[in-house]
Amino acid sequence: MDQTDPNRPNRFLPKKDDFVYGDSSTYFQPQGPDVTQHPILQPEIPGQELFDIYKRPPSPKLILPDDSYFYINVSGQIEYADFQGVDSLFMKYDFVAGPEWQIIYGQKSGGSQTAYKARGSNRRLVWNFPFNLGFRSTNLKGWPQLIITCIGGDFLGREVIKGYGNGHIPTQPGRHERTLYMYRPKSSSILVNFIGALKGKLAELIDPPSTLGMADGREVTRMESGGSVKIVFQVSQTNMEKFGYSVKSIS
Repeated sequence: MDQTDPNRPNRFLPKKDDFVYGDSSTYFQPQGPDVTQHPILQPEIPGQELFDIYKRPPSPKLILPDDSYFYINVSGQIEYADFQGVDSLFMKYDFVAGPEWQIIYGQKSGGSQTAYKARGSNRRLVWNFPFNLGFRSTNLKGWPQLIITCIGGDFLGREVIKGYGNGHIPTQPGRHERTLYMYRPKSSSILVNFIGALKGKLAELIDPPSTLGMADGREVTRMESGGSVKIVFQVSQTNMEKFGYSVKSIS
């Protein structure tokens, strides 16, 4: 088919013979007086084999160990919550750290399934929600924290905040069990609390990771207690000694 035919599909595409295909990461057009530059490159005929020819494989990002950082690897699970007067609950978690810390793998935030209380003697709200991520830094300032937000239904089934909790990742390697005691914001007056309960808009934090993890505005907030959450941590550390930090086991 004539390359100048206006009825030719994708007429801006040069012949495939005009291209040189070498390594999968290289894709270029040879230069010459008889070669015309075309800004639009599309396959001539719809077909997966043609799309594979013009597709560039993504270059994977590989993070190699660097002695200029120390590393903290954290895994574990958020096991269960213990709340009075709450029959169903789901939670959101966020890991926050200082500006000199970087997350090298894993998800720093996520959400769980909705847990319901059993009818037996065990009235816990069980999630067993796992997490796994790694940090690196050059300074201990801003040690990572875990922020938990528990959300449940009110008397009309609307989602409201049941409690917040935060705690630092254990500083010693090994297995650790922690209990986060939850709290929630308290309304400024009884009338505001009553109106919020009717509308399903109880007092809550706009940005829990910043308020709880970085203590932004904590001095002007009032809280009341409301339940607890059980968490299991598995912590390992690398290159701590090279930065002058020594971790000793507590006997």
